[in-house]
Amino acid sequence: MRARINERLSAATRFPVTLIVAPAGFGKSVALRDFLEHAGIDAVRYDVRREDGALLAFVRSFSEALEPIAPSAIAAFPAMQERVLAAHEPVRQIADWFVEHLKHVRTTIAIDDLHYASTDPASIALLADLIERTSDRIRWIIAARSDVGLPVGSWVAYGRMDMPLGEDELRFTTDEALSAAEQTQTKLDMPEIEALRQLTEGWPVALTIALRTRTHSADLRTASFGTREMVYRYLAEQVFSALTLQQRAFALASSVFSTFDGAIAQALGATQEFVVALRSKIAFLNEAEPGTYRYHELFRDFLETELRRTGEAEWARAVCHAGQLLEQRGDDADALLMYAKARASLDILRILERSGFSLFERGQSDPLAAALAVIPEDERRRNAAALGLRAMLDASRGHFELAEPEFLSAIDAAADSPLRVALVHRYAIELVRNARDCVELLEPYASNDALPAALRAPLLGTLATGYVRLRNVTSAMSSMDNALRLAGGGLDDYV
Repeated sequence: MRARINERLSAATRFPVTLIVAPAGFGKSVALRDFLEHAGIDAVRYDVRREDGALLAFVRSFSEALEPIAPSAIAAFPAMQERVLAAHEPVRQIADWFVEHLKHVRTTIAIDDLHYASTDPASIALLADLIERTSDRIRWIIAARSDVGLPVGSWVAYGRMDMPLGEDELRFTTDEALSAAEQTQTKLDMPEIEALRQLTEGWPVALTIALRTRTHSADLRTASFGTREMVYRYLAEQVFSALTLQQRAFALASSVFSTFDGAIAQALGATQEFVVALRSKIAFLNEAEPGTYRYHELFRDFLETELRRTGEAEWARAVCHAGQLLEQRGDDADALLMYAKARASLDILRILERSGFSLFERGQSDPLAAALAVIPEDERRRNAAALGLRAMLDASRGHFELAEPEFLSAIDAAADSPLRVALVHRYAIELVRNARDCVELLEPYASNDALPAALRAPLLGTLATGYVRLRNVTSAMSSMDNALRLAGGGLDDYV
């Protein structure tokens, strides 16, 4: 812990909003973690992932992080998503939704790596609006590589925050460098440590690696040419080359995960003791939470570059293997993202056919969209599930004119009866939403006694809505009664 940084953050957190802004490797995450521990603050943590760049991905992950204080948010997310996808002002509607779920909450929310969400300006606009409306009872501490478009000037001017804690304040001082050298038991004299500090310009991540690898300033000066990127590259290579072949292989294979736990480590051939030994050598494999590990982003970037250097085929094999591990544990959404990265169409189609519709119902539209985007057009056109999901996504975003021909093509391509019925039902729902007649479409399926009750009941329910639109109340009541009886009841049970 760095007492100087903790004191600075103690002063900053007297305001409702605290911002830590510095480039990669300046110890933002460490400063945030140490301060929360030092101050005894039981904060809700949200570590933004690379995969959280799109608005709805950000909202979903944020909702998951808020579960300890707002457990209803993640459960309500799918319904909210369908409501706002085609909305004229989705940011305001989502902000209203969050404010409602947090209306009785008084806590501290700490968000790390917010820069990953800045690829979608709507995510930052949403967070800014949410902070504005809750900062009277929720303290916000945010760490990012830039101010990512937050209204920092206004917040400072109106007394909502102190000046951001920046890279100059996060640089190691001479005393801190000496303290770090002592903690790592580095056998370098004081002038050598100071020379390393000056060469790295106090950049915490580089100086820490240099001390741990016992790098001499003369070697670093020759190898780095003084640029920050070359300094880090040289030092990371020293760490990587000191690993055993087995440790290198594991580091490369695990680097494709944003985070991984003991089960994934074991599937990659590592015991708990192996991970402990690796962490002692790497130092930048952190325990994000008990049993869950995360590489420092700069070191992960280095590992991914090394993995790419082994060849595209080997890189794709590692990514697909990661997808398989996620799929085996039931995490189809993250598995889809892995397969999309590797452009593995067959693996994507397998998941879409098995669980694509349930993923859509659970609000996982972003992984579905990413996966569908990499499937070649001719393959997608031959696959009813892929066609139908594309139609569902287009319809949910308010593009029914695009979705309708896709629905019809998907229904024609669906030889499998349950899939065909599911597609017909989704198409009928969109017809109702767009004030179109669904009766002619649904009647042949709803009256088919050969269909299982679980398939017929929802069809009859939607058909009843279609009848109501046509003002055919008698048929609507009959259809709803049949739906309820198939579901195990009847109208008499509900009146």
